[in-house]
Amino acid sequence: MKLKYLILLLCFLVPLPGTTEDLDFGIVIKSIEESYAKVNNYTCTFYKKDWVDGEYYVDSNVVYKHRKPDRYYLKYTCGRLEGTEAIYAGDKYDKELYVHSGGLFSFINVKLDPEGSMAMDGNRHSVLESDLGFVIELIKKNYMKAKKNGEGKIKYLKDDELHGRKAKVYLAEFPEKKEYFAHKIYIYIDEDINLPVKFSIYDWDDKLLERYEMYDLKLNTAMTELDFDIENPEYDY
Repeated sequence: MKLKYLILLLCFLVPLPGTTEDLDFGIVIKSIEESYAKVNNYTCTFYKKDWVDGEYYVDSNVVYKHRKPDRYYLKYTCGRLEGTEAIYAGDKYDKELYVHSGGLFSFINVKLDPEGSMAMDGNRHSVLESDLGFVIELIKKNYMKAKKNGEGKIKYLKDDELHGRKAKVYLAEFPEKKEYFAHKIYIYIDEDINLPVKFSIYDWDDKLLERYEMYDLKLNTAMTELDFDIENPEYDY
């Protein structure tokens, strides 16, 4: 009889999915940082939806490559920027974004300030803020501030599936007018690689500000400097 009551007591003590508002998300972040520290480079297909200047800009099926610390390659395969390629390779191209458009003007190459108005058109973040390292640091910064101030909450919502892969879903909520990045951030963490692969970010009116999603993610590939060079014969520069 005592064993029966002990089992019942333990059942009440175990937190259920969706109710863990006192989750120590610091443990989760540390684990993610450790996973990302083992990553030298990665490729993926990228989707984003950004609210900019009163309208949504959507880019889907973007081919994306990143090698730490400062190598980026993007190719837009459809939509408003179809055919456009962009490379950022640090000092190699004078810390500028080397871009060519698709279509009839694909033979014209230009170098842009990665944080200038032309490069930022339709984007909430520059290419330098597109990698997983930036996203992980952003989440960590907001979490640490909330923990220090004793406000906001992060809870585990559920197990889910994203592009055929298992993911854990968390919700971070932060108070208004406290200089947090956003009100709500939904975070999907791929269970196999222990890295965030989807984010949905809402403002204090619950308007979607940003949605980013990565799939076909491949870590530590046989990537070389040619992947970030306009002379790559596989590119259209």
